[in-house]
This record gives sequence, C-alpha cells and structure tokens, in this order.
Amino acid sequence: MGQLSQGQMREQAPAFAGAVAEASPLGDVYYVDSVNGADGNDGLSRRHPKATLANALAAASVGDTIVCQPGGSETLTATIAVSLAGVKIVCPTRNPQSGYVLTGAGTLDLMTISAANVFVRGLKFTRTAGAGSTAAGILTTAAADGLHVVGCAFDYSALTSAWTNYGIELVDDILNVRVEGCKFKDCHRGVFGNIATAKDAKDWTLKDCVFWVGRATAFGIHVLPAGTGTLQGLEIDECNFVEANGDGSAATDVWDGTDGTNAGSGPIALGAGVDRWLTVRCAAYTVAATLWENQQAINAGALGHHVEGFTHQGAALADVSSDTAHIESDSVLAESRLLRVLSDVSDILSDTTIATSDLVLVDSGVNVCQADLVIVKSDTTAIHLQTTTATSDLVIVDSGVNVCQADLVIVKSDTTAMHLQTTTIASDLVIVGSDLVLMRVGYPVAKNIVIADNAIPNNSQAAGGLICTATGGAVFIEEIHVAKDGTSLTGPTNLEITTDNAYGPTGTADPVSLEPIASLGGQGRYSAIADSTEKLPFVLESGKKLYVHGDNAAGTSLGNTQFSVIGRALVDGATLT
Repeated sequence: MGQLSQGQMREQAPAFAGAVAEASPLGDVYYVDSVNGADGNDGLSRRHPKATLANALAAASVGDTIVCQPGGSETLTATIAVSLAGVKIVCPTRNPQSGYVLTGAGTLDLMTISAANVFVRGLKFTRTAGAGSTAAGILTTAAADGLHVVGCAFDYSALTSAWTNYGIELVDDILNVRVEGCKFKDCHRGVFGNIATAKDAKDWTLKDCVFWVGRATAFGIHVLPAGTGTLQGLEIDECNFVEANGDGSAATDVWDGTDGTNAGSGPIALGAGVDRWLTVRCAAYTVAATLWENQQAINAGALGHHVEGFTHQGAALADVSSDTAHIESDSVLAESRLLRVLSDVSDILSDTTIATSDLVLVDSGVNVCQADLVIVKSDTTAIHLQTTTATSDLVIVDSGVNVCQADLVIVKSDTTAMHLQTTTIASDLVIVGSDLVLMRVGYPVAKNIVIADNAIPNNSQAAGGLICTATGGAVFIEEIHVAKDGTSLTGPTNLEITTDNAYGPTGTADPVSLEPIASLGGQGRYSAIADSTEKLPFVLESGKKLYVHGDNAAGTSLGNTQFSVIGRALVDGATLT
C-alpha cells in the first residue's frame, strides 16, 4: 500500500534528484506523496513515502530534508509546526502554482516556523473559499533566524470577503530573512513585519517577488514596528507590484498614488522604526501616473533610498509581469503601450503603414532598434532630408521625453543639426528634458534667483526669502554667490543664508553662510560669500530649502539681489527648484 510503480519512479527521478541536490541535505531525506503515500511508511525512500508533511516532520530530525511530490495537496485543520533547526522542505517544481499545495481556512496559520535556518521551496499556500482573518501562510516566531523561502506561491483569491490574510508574517526580532522568487495574490499583506515594541529585527532581503495588490487597505510589503520596535536593514530588490486583483481583474481598491504615511493602499508601507531600507529596480504597474517614490507609504522618519525604481501606467496590468525584460527602461508607459508590447515587437517590421499604436511604440526603441526604422518608412521623404517638419515628426519628438536613446531619431527631424543652431527650437527643449531622466548621481545642478531687497525678511525662514528647494533627492551644494544691482542694500547688518535641514547647520541661528552688507561696497556689483563664515560645501537634503534673511532687520532698499547656487545631484533625478 502506498508504493510507487516502477514507471512512476523512472519518470519522476530527475526532478526528485534535482530537489534533493539543491537542498544539499546533511541528514536523512524523507519523501511525501499525498496520493500514493501512507503515514505508516518510514518515508525514507520514494517507494515508501509518507502521506502528509506533518507526519514527515514528526519523523525527521535537525538538518533533515523533506521532498514533497509535485501536484500533491493537503487540506489542513491545524498548523504545520516546523521546530527543527536547519530542516529543508522542498517540492521539485519550477512553478509554485503546480507545487505541493497546503490549503486551509482563512482563520488558520498554515505553517508555523520556530527554528533557525529553515529552508522552504516550491510550496503553494492557499485558502478555502469564505472569509479570512489575520492569519498567515507562513508564520514565524523570533527564533526563526535565517529563514529562506524560495519559489513559493501565496494565493488567497478564493476568499470571498475579508481579505485580511498575510502571505508571510515575520515576528519581532527575527534576523537574516530571505524571501526570493515568490508570488503573492490577494494577500492583505504579502510580507508583513509584525515587530512588537522594544524588539529589533535585522537584515531582511526580499528579491524577485511579484505582488498583486488590488484589495482595500492592502500593501505588498508592510513593516510598521510598534512603539520602540525597529527593523535595521531591509532590501527590496527587483520586485514587481501590480495594482490588480489576484485573478488579474481590475483592482477593487486603487492605490492612493501619494507619498508618505497618508497612503492607505499600495506597494510598500514602512514605519518610522525602519532604517537602512533600500528598494532596487522595483516596478509599480498602476493606473496612477505617479513616480515610484510617490507610490509608497513610507514614514518620513524611516531612513533609506530608492534606486532605479519605475512606474508603468496602464490598464493591461495582468500581462505586465511577463514582459519586464522589454520595458524596464521606461519611467512611465501609456496604456496603449502595455496592450501592444507583448504582441507587436516581432511583427512591426512587416508594416507598410504606421498605426497610431505603432507611434506609441517609438519608446520601445531603447531595446528594439527596428521600431525606429518603421517610423522612417511612414514618411514620403526621409526625415533627415526634409526641409519642413511633418505632423508625424512632432509625435516622434514627444516620444523622446522619457527615453534619451530615442533622441537619435529625433535629431534627424531638425533641418539644422542641433549643435550648429543659433536659436533653440521647441523640439530641442523636449530632448533636453529627457536627459534628466537618465542622468546618474553626480551630475551638476544649479539655481539662479533674483529677490527684491525689500522682500528679504528679518531673521526668519519665510517664503519671501526662499532661494531654492532640493527636489527629487539630496543635492551637494558646492558654491553660493551673491550679486547686487546698482542700488545699495539697506536694512540688516548682514545677509544670512540658512537651511531647514535635519542634519548639520540648520535654522536661523546656524547659517551656512553670512555676507556682511559692507562687503558689497555700497554700489558693489558682486561678492562671494565671506570666507570667515562660510560652511561650504554641505548637503541640502531632499525636500529641504535654502533661505536668505537679515540678521537683525529686514531689507528696506528698492533694488534687487541675485543668488546663484551650484552643486551636484546625490540621487538620480535630483535638482534644485
């Protein structure tokens, strides 16, 4: 009873051998087959597998490996308790949707892990139809340090109400967690960090996962430590967040599309106790035309960085995850692009005329050079030979706003090469704007502003004395120059330039530079900041401002003073506004 046939053994041998080799077992190997197994078997060979995962765990010891038969399933009435350190639970499948399935009611934690260095791969955690509650597919205790979950699926789309279940719930001061290549559908929280006050978790890595987040008040990743709880070191690497329900239908609750703690639904929510967080090459597929940074609900006190995150806008969200290799260079995508990118890249060369949707596909020229050649065919005269600009050329110019490489086609549409022009045409202005998107850290930024003397306030950071704001990221300020027109500046003894930074010199009592009025020489035209008081260079933090004001009186003269600020961006896309 419960034995596999010789044919079944031969057919499944390669997959099982791969699973056992990948798990690198140091102890015994137990086999689970919910169809052909029996819990009375010893489980130590594929001829005599166990019938349930719980029974295999009861027989196993520290460091053992349990291999589950693909396509098998269990309906649970009690949580599967994993309390053996170093145990490996694997299913030999590349697609977790066809892996070993653990099903339970929405009120049940399906697997509870309370030991260190547990490895789980290829399992599917799902729910029976009905209502859910705050229960998890995998629930840890603080003792589950070193947990590694790979290639698992958490699919709760069968729930009909109260989508409040979690995919993976990580509790309190758990350390060194890695979740990789997993899919989360209709989870109220895909990965939930439930950290109590005074508990300090560290070093979590979430990589190459996909989150379908379309339900009310839902987030793909949610870490809001209670009280004095903290999470130090959270890396979210190459994860995709889709604003859609788990079945691919339109979201029943759309993301807020606003930055900060006001967002009630979206990709990521992080509390003030989360520090050293980093998102790298993550994507949000959403109907909202909002930058990746502004999709999140990240508290201002949470310290971290976004690197190369991007947003794709459109309605065909169910198909987006299969095409990330082709569209990752775009910062914003129009809806028609999402609908065509999967079906039309290989066929576009055969078109003799260009449909409206093909014009949108100009953006895809970053990765598909042939798309640009098709556009040239659509004109009776080659673009670089035209003496006048056709309507179609104007559309091509628009496509270069987000993709710098598309400028190679756009440059040809001008009758005079750009570097030889004596005047600026409208299309050139668009091309310049597109470069800002692809610039990298360290590129120069500057701001020049003229402020009326009598608008300079007295010893206060007021709107009338605002010089500039670091927008889109922090800026390294290298130089500040002050220049006066032909009138004498009267009122204060000194001009002070201050910031509202959180770090370093800040506020009216601690200026980054001070300019004695006397140094302007009455009718003087120009002066650099006085060496004795300058605190340059310094970092103007993202969203922070640079102000000018008098030290003991407001400006009273009727002339103007010019302020020039020069620096370098510390984050992609940062500038001075």
